[in-house]
Amino acid sequence: MAISDQRSAISDQRSAISQSNTFYNLDNKITSYEIPIYSKQGTESGSIIVNVDKNSSVISSYGTHGASFSHELKSYTRELESTLSKEGIEVVETRLYELDVAEYVVGLKLKGNTSSLKKYKNTPKIGDFYVFSPFPIEFDFNTPKPSHKRVQAELLDEINLYRNALINKDFSSYLFNLEKSARIKGTLNDPYNDTQSKMVQYAGGNVYNLLQENRAWTKGGLIGGTCYAGCTPVAWAMVMEYGDRYGFPNLIGSATNNNHPDASHADLRYAINELRGYMSTSCVGTNKAGSTSIYNAPNGILYAKARGYPNFSVSNSTIFFIWDNLVAEINASRPVVTAVSKAPNGAIGGHSVVSFGYDDNTGSANDYAFVKTGWSTPAERAYSRADITAVTAIIPSR
Repeated sequence: MAISDQRSAISDQRSAISQSNTFYNLDNKITSYEIPIYSKQGTESGSIIVNVDKNSSVISSYGTHGASFSHELKSYTRELESTLSKEGIEVVETRLYELDVAEYVVGLKLKGNTSSLKKYKNTPKIGDFYVFSPFPIEFDFNTPKPSHKRVQAELLDEINLYRNALINKDFSSYLFNLEKSARIKGTLNDPYNDTQSKMVQYAGGNVYNLLQENRAWTKGGLIGGTCYAGCTPVAWAMVMEYGDRYGFPNLIGSATNNNHPDASHADLRYAINELRGYMSTSCVGTNKAGSTSIYNAPNGILYAKARGYPNFSVSNSTIFFIWDNLVAEINASRPVVTAVSKAPNGAIGGHSVVSFGYDDNTGSANDYAFVKTGWSTPAERAYSRADITAVTAIIPSR
């Protein structure tokens, strides 16, 4: 859904925006605002995240349905406050943090006696705030990171034009001219997906949004205990599961069982475990997130070869033609593993998702990829082209 569609959705009273929520960075400076969108029935119907830094993408991401990140964090905080209160700990201040374009946490300033706070001595801190999150966080608090990715200098004029057009509600700019748009059929739960859309529908079917499990894995960097699967192995598993249903039935489980919508299925657990091993996925952070080097991710193709498809290949774009290759894969009805991050070239931090669609407007400041996030909420999101740092195309062949 383009920004002009969002404007129309609000103006025709199908939805309404709410008061924004503020996100901070590691320096405790405001980095972005999230604006929840509510349906006329009063339920959350997505959100828009607007960057503060004028050298970054204007709108880093938006969603058209489901709860906002801030809603999830606030609900999680209420549960934490109840637990902490029972331990004799008082929450004196709450702050929401955006560590990266897809990594959100809550910071709590706590008050209690030394013995009660000792339990949280290994919890990461940003200044005086203890950091918690309902999401798997791969962020390494010991390594300095940029608050925002600086976009290329030649794009700054276009970004400023886009920002000013939104401020002035002037949608006549060429940046709002939708040149091409595509979705893999049946993927986007979008209330504006109707016959009036410029969307192109391709053959194929739904890409399932698989979730990361926190459990014991036998492959990858886990030694004892449990760990989240990791966003990259799970993203690859989404693509493999899609291929299993559309022409390559031995990718997941047996050739006669080709429908696995839930990551807890034994066949998918096996696939994710194997992918973790091929990618050398490790476990990091206090909440034991799975972390995969962007340079090891292409090794996931060895899983397809081991499943009887030796001609599968992989193309990893980290610097040049990132957007062009994403568009080409979607046009070919192939979901594509995509890295989103505010760090340069995805080298620091970031989150792996699966792109299943795009909106390509004139220019690039208003281009967005539609993705499966690998989270329960929000399950689908649109991310700015400026914050896409890598795409990994998994190319099937017999």
